[in-house]
Formats: sequence, structure tokens, C-alpha cells
Amino acid sequence: MNQKQKNPYRALLAIPIAALWNIILFWLAVFVDTVIIPDPSALGHPVPIFTGFCILGLPVIDLVIVLVVVFITIVRVTKMNRNNG
Repeated sequence: MNQKQKNPYRALLAIPIAALWNIILFWLAVFVDTVIIPDPSALGHPVPIFTGFCILGLPVIDLVIVLVVVFITIVRVTKMNRNNG
């Protein structure tokens, strides 16, 4: 497929997909921490570990995804404008 035929904004779909994935993953983490492992001290941690990872780790992962997607989109749009102009 030629670069001119590709939609340069297609990469932006990763942002809502990541948001949906975060909702599902956070629900699963809370489910695991409350139903499957009801006592967090059994793992040797004072807090539920999966929920803690989702609270602390997922925003960092989302920030990386957004930065990469925006960079890809800017490069594609710039390349298309350079080829058309």
C-alpha cells in the first residue's frame, strides 16, 4: 500500500483502545485482589499488589503509548504534506 493511501490518523486508535484495556485490566486486578487473594499479607505485601500496579503502573504505560502514537501521527502527516507540496 502506498503512503498516500494510508490514513495518517489510524495510529490514534491506540489511545481509546488503551483506555478500554485499562478499564478491563483494572477491573480484573480488583477482582483478583478481592476475590482470589482476599488477604494481601498472604503474599507478603501490605497492600493489594495487582491493584497497586494498576494505579501506579498503567498511567506510565499509557503516557508512553500516547507519546509514541502522537509521534507516529506527526511523522506521517509531515511526510504526506511534504509529498503533496
